[in-house]
Amino acid sequence: MHKDSSCIVDSLALSWTEWYFTPLTDWLFIIASIFMLAPPQITGNTPERAIILSKMAAGFNRYIPHAQHLGLNIETLAEGRACIRLPYQDTLLMHIDGDCIHTGALNTLIDSAAGLAVFASLDTLASIATLDLQTQYIRPAIRNHDVWCEAHCYALTRNIAFVRCELFQYLPASVNREGETNTHKQLIAHSTASFMRSANQNKTRISSWSIIH
Repeated sequence: MHKDSSCIVDSLALSWTEWYFTPLTDWLFIIASIFMLAPPQITGNTPERAIILSKMAAGFNRYIPHAQHLGLNIETLAEGRACIRLPYQDTLLMHIDGDCIHTGALNTLIDSAAGLAVFASLDTLASIATLDLQTQYIRPAIRNHDVWCEAHCYALTRNIAFVRCELFQYLPASVNREGETNTHKQLIAHSTASFMRSANQNKTRISSWSIIH
């Protein structure tokens, strides 16, 4: 087992994430703001909140450039939880002849899922910023298989949100009598993250994006 920090992304990762990664939480904030018809109160586990979260998920790939580039797909977005899938691409490999997916792409997946989990736990829309993201890798993510990240915002204070994440792949396990391939969930890494949340709403930005486009 070795430890990796998303704060230390090498030059290969930065070559395709540097202009996407920095404004990530701002993009998420804009998406959330776009789909607000009223002041950004999203309190409680209500049908209205579920609709807002659904629209945030729908806008994720539409409005966030790096999500489009990587093909990130939100599988689940619910109260304090998010699950995002990273589709496999040969361009994500660490080496052209290698078998492992680059950790820069994996850290981007983790940060995206963790940020969405925080948004899904807030009662009032606010901007957030990643303070710390630490990942302990158990094994590499291998080629030819998608990668998933499940994130859970387990604690929320006035200014700080705390998130736990699991990174995993579904790999072939066996073939049954009907010739169907059974899969098993293989854990890739555990992550912990903390986010700073703004105590004050950015009313100018919210009002400017208050109509559904």
